Amino acid sequence: MPTQNTSLPSDDLPPGMVCAVQAGELRLVLWRDADGVARAAEDLCPHRNVRLSGGYMTDGNLTCPAHGWEFGPDGNFTGSPDPSAEGMCLKMFAAREENGQIMISIAGPAVG
Repeated sequence: MPTQNTSLPSDDLPPGMVCAVQAGELRLVLWRDADGVARAAEDLCPHRNVRLSGGYMTDGNLTCPAHGWEFGPDGNFTGSPDPSAEGMCLKMFAAREENGQIMISIAGPAVG
């Protein structure tokens, strides 16, 4: 598990945007949920390992660009065209906003 943390200026993640951030060798995807809270996960869809940073937002959910799988703010599957996705979830990391920065902690175990 990588031990460094990373950050992004809060202004670089407006509502509705999805972006990638590199933390050492770990690539993360960041987005804001329906309440505007910053979220961070490993930048891989559990279905086909597609980069979620190429995805988009659907009603506050992060949507995979390949097959439309949707993941909620906790990283859990919320819906897709494929019912076999039930139970799938993202590898989530703690994110918090402080002094105009989104701080992502990757030092500890992933959440979700």
